[in-house]
Amino acid sequence: ETDEVMARLRRILEEGFGVRGATRRTPGFAVSRGVGALLRKIMHSETRQTDSLLLRRGVSAETEGGRARMLARGQVTLRRSPLDEAYVRACFGRPLCTDGELKILDEQLCRGSHQNCRFYLAGSAGGDAEALARLDGRGRREAERFQRDSAEQAARNKAYFDGHALQIASAVRSLTALLDTVLATYREPLPERSSRGRLDGRRCWRIALFQDRRVFIRRGDEAERRICVHILLDASASRLNYQEVIAAQTCVIVKSLENLGVPVSVYAFRSLRGYTVLQQLKGRGARGPAGLFRYCAAGWNRDGLALSAMKRLIYENPAEAQRGDQVLFVLTDANPDDSVALPPREGDFFGRGYRGDVAATDTAEMVRALRQSGIHTAAVYLGSSAHADTVRFIYGTEFASVRNIEALASRVGTLLASTLTELKD
Repeated sequence: ETDEVMARLRRILEEGFGVRGATRRTPGFAVSRGVGALLRKIMHSETRQTDSLLLRRGVSAETEGGRARMLARGQVTLRRSPLDEAYVRACFGRPLCTDGELKILDEQLCRGSHQNCRFYLAGSAGGDAEALARLDGRGRREAERFQRDSAEQAARNKAYFDGHALQIASAVRSLTALLDTVLATYREPLPERSSRGRLDGRRCWRIALFQDRRVFIRRGDEAERRICVHILLDASASRLNYQEVIAAQTCVIVKSLENLGVPVSVYAFRSLRGYTVLQQLKGRGARGPAGLFRYCAAGWNRDGLALSAMKRLIYENPAEAQRGDQVLFVLTDANPDDSVALPPREGDFFGRGYRGDVAATDTAEMVRALRQSGIHTAAVYLGSSAHADTVRFIYGTEFASVRNIEALASRVGTLLASTLTELKD
């Protein structure tokens, strides 16, 4: 019976591991420092799972009867396999930075609540043949299947985009007009050289040498919109049935912002085998929707680590970060869920699963950190009513709910308009 199993386990903990207080029914046992370290090392096996990415093969939202969680938990292992990184590389390609830079990012980001995790920054190019060759038979087959399925999903995304070209063009025109009205009051006049205004001390020498009196700076007639927009897409398996629509709606947002000269970047995130993979689908300098078609959903989602990575990437270039206000929109279902547990608290050797209230609190703390750093963070909520309180807990009032995913672009436009109005005020 259950009580007998619990009593047996308490005796094992007391007699075999020297755990004090194991007869209590309350969770959390006090252990000595040495025993605790040993137990944490041994029992960390729960977080090491050979997860495999599975993609949806259907094309309709009713596929799998609405059951979206398609990540297969594999056999539990005692320690991280050196093949885990090869599997990630084989699925998502070489990192977007050098191996040395990736190691630095990993060390900076995977601390505290995420110290048991790894970080990987990927592009949208696809898998890595060298990494694929290092995998064993099963791992190679699974990575090859993911490569095939992700390529097929990219083709489906492109076909959906082409098949709805008229609706997408109309949506781009509407959103461009909406944002142009708001951004018209958000322009910053560009400085220009003049014979009067604010003296530019660095050019004074031109008066004597060239008789050039245009050594002053004044506000010019030309203006620029000093704002950068970043979009972070939840690409976990919970988005499995909406991949084509999310890709198309993201294209609408990006094209509308590009029409107005606003820099925009797009990233997607998911986690597997202890790695949180942040995939850049569009950089700030790139134009066009080609990379956005590579969006596909699979895996878990560790929102706190993904948001921490976005903060690091946004501010990696100080000149770009100071170009204007930074706005981050997070497409989310407000349900962080990862297979890697949080590290144990002091005096305990059991880790806490990264889900529920614990994961929501971790994500909310990261959202506060983003806002305190000057990144205006808002959410586009694509979840059910079951997590409505969670999205409010994480993002406060700065979110917009989207019940009909076809209205995603217009809701983002409305949210951006309200964000810019708040920034201007």
